[in-house]
Amino acid sequence: MPIIASRGAGSASGFGQRQGARKYNADFMVVSGGGSGGSGGIGGGGGAGGIRSDTAQELTAGKTYTVTVGAGGVNSSGGNQGVVSSIIGTGISFSSSGGGAGANISTSNPQYPTPTDPYGGYAAAPGGSGGGNAFNQFHAAAGQGNLGSFSPSEGNNGGIQAGPSGSGVSAQSTAGGGGGFGAVGNNSSSNSGAGGAGATVAILGTTLGGGGGGGSRNPAGSGPAASAGSGGSGGGGGGSTGKPPGAQNGTANTGGGGGGQGYTDGPGGSTIGNGGSGVVAIKVATADYSGVTTGSPTVSTSGSDTIMQFNGSGSYTA
Repeated sequence: MPIIASRGAGSASGFGQRQGARKYNADFMVVSGGGSGGSGGIGGGGGAGGIRSDTAQELTAGKTYTVTVGAGGVNSSGGNQGVVSSIIGTGISFSSSGGGAGANISTSNPQYPTPTDPYGGYAAAPGGSGGGNAFNQFHAAAGQGNLGSFSPSEGNNGGIQAGPSGSGVSAQSTAGGGGGFGAVGNNSSSNSGAGGAGATVAILGTTLGGGGGGGSRNPAGSGPAASAGSGGSGGGGGGSTGKPPGAQNGTANTGGGGGGQGYTDGPGGSTIGNGGSGVVAIKVATADYSGVTTGSPTVSTSGSDTIMQFNGSGSYTA
């Protein structure tokens, strides 16, 4: 009996094996795709993709964790929310919400299809950060941020463009900016709102999550023209005045919202901005890093840590 006990403690079926596979800590960051700008004439700016970080995740050695990097919302009719980014594996499901599309003047949004404005405007979509409102004089709702109800919040609300006061520019010529990770979408008394600012995100140390600027109307005839909103810092795309080059896309791998469509009484430039794609990062102690990845992440070191930045989908085997 003593011999058998001794062999059990030192063998593969002994006490060490029964304690289970080794685990180690990791820091996570997920940024989902930004929402597209609104369409239909004068569109609100797209909201930034939701951003979440956590320093208390636990990986199991030998297990594979799948990384999905969400695409930005595409500027199809009605606009679209950004796609969710996530890290999923044994004991872990960590994600954020896609950015909300900007509001539309006359076209239903797939994520928020009900008109809320007697003039005909449609409300912006909610998301990680919400889309800005659009071309209206009845204050149709902007999109709500933090769709996932996370704490801390993954983003902010879109801007509500209430219309100018005494500027001579029609209230129907302006739109609100999309919400950013660092701030709500902007409003302006006489021009379309800028996208909300992004913020510097831990692990990568870069500014991400800017909202898209609202589009505006630029009349061909007499009368003041409203300026389009600029994109928020951290990858937000600027809105369009209805003249070339049109609205800007959110920057790739920032989760930035796309710029809203503009309108002109003359020809050209009335495009809608796509949302920017997201990004995912995982940081582990270099002593724990296995080196087993797919999807070709950018791998760097910072002090005693190794950081994997996924600009596209892939995986890490702990």
